[in-house]
Amino acid sequence: MFLFETIRIESGQIMHLEYHQERVNRSVPGIRLNLEETFGAYFRRQPLPSSGIHKLRLTYSPAGRVEKICVSEYTPRIIKTLRLIQSETLSYPVKSEDRSGIEALYAQRGECDDILIIQNGFVTDTSFANIIFLQNGEWITPDTPLLPGTCRARLLSLGKIRERKITPQDLKTCSRFQLINAMMEPF
Repeated sequence: MFLFETIRIESGQIMHLEYHQERVNRSVPGIRLNLEETFGAYFRRQPLPSSGIHKLRLTYSPAGRVEKICVSEYTPRIIKTLRLIQSETLSYPVKSEDRSGIEALYAQRGECDDILIIQNGFVTDTSFANIIFLQNGEWITPDTPLLPGTCRARLLSLGKIRERKITPQDLKTCSRFQLINAMMEPF
């Protein structure tokens, strides 16, 4: 099983690297994988894209060995509709390439653009992103994510969003939603 990080490159800058480093540290405790050193060595051989938005994908082993780095132009996914899908058994605690459980749920989306996973009666994530909801003028995010994302961590630390228990019934009181991940800047 390989792990991966997806990191936004914007106008030649690697964005929010410290949050990705924190997740790598949590995903492979005791293993030293320094992202700044890794990317510094990689981009000395291959220049960083200087304009536009790009997706940097780092694949690494649970032992902390870098397997692959690739950079591609970023094309955002447009998500307007979500189907609520119940799953009591799905576990996705690290950002792993084994997404078979998520893919099985995603296959149930029908005509919707994506899924919103419900576990133990609470809202968690979509198939590829955390989610925030606008409720009474405040942006909230589930306190039950399957995978706490780096954008979510940053927005929480900045006080721009707050964690709450969110049930499917609570969604009726929300006026908007946004998906958030390292590639998708909210607001």
